[in-house]
Amino acid sequence: MTTVNGRIAWGEKSGGGAGGAKLDQKNDFLRLKNDGDYIIQLLSDAPMAYHEHWSKTSDGQKRSVRCALRNCTLCKEYDIAKNSADAKLREESKQLRASPKYAIEAFLLAQGNERLGQSTGRAVIFEFGKQIYDQISQVAKTLDKVGSQLSGCILLINRDQQRGPSGMYSVTLVPTQYKMTQPQLDLVKSFEERAIDLSKLYAPPEDEANMRRLGRLGPPSDSGAGAPPPAQGAPTSGGAKWDDSW
Repeated sequence: MTTVNGRIAWGEKSGGGAGGAKLDQKNDFLRLKNDGDYIIQLLSDAPMAYHEHWSKTSDGQKRSVRCALRNCTLCKEYDIAKNSADAKLREESKQLRASPKYAIEAFLLAQGNERLGQSTGRAVIFEFGKQIYDQISQVAKTLDKVGSQLSGCILLINRDQQRGPSGMYSVTLVPTQYKMTQPQLDLVKSFEERAIDLSKLYAPPEDEANMRRLGRLGPPSDSGAGAPPPAQGAPTSGGAKWDDSW
């Protein structure tokens, strides 16, 4: 990989630890893992772009790690596998390839059968793949024609696994003006005050760190008592279990 991660404009091609904030992987992040509707209000105009590999740990479990971009072992393994004479390796290389992913600050207003305004919701770091990104890009282009931006707009995103991988997600701009309740505004303010720096959170890890997360290398030699704890990052940076549906 030769390009770097970073904030990008909607429709722009993307390349290849939290800034002092403590993050809860269950409540601070959102991936659309269940079928149904998600009503989301974006809190930013620019998503963070990064790349993610799907690989296996030394004991055979599927894990995801962000691409190291420079000197990435997994990128090298992908290049070898995709050109292999072994058909099985070529097929497996499709999963090993670094896939573009995105993250943006958002507010989950409703989920499933909930109606807009029916629940308090929560401020989140919304992580998603290229299929959702491409559709939000089209919404952004439409809004740009009338001099409007995505920040503050409400999107209904539907996940339906029966539509198949290439059509699993549909994104619709909700044509309504919604005024957040005071509890919701308080949650947004609290979220913003934490000053979560996505550029640090999604910074490409060192390749050596990825290999350790996958169990291919032992612990660092200086990791004994008194060694500083590892920097915290997004769930996908720590060898989180991979969900290939998103």
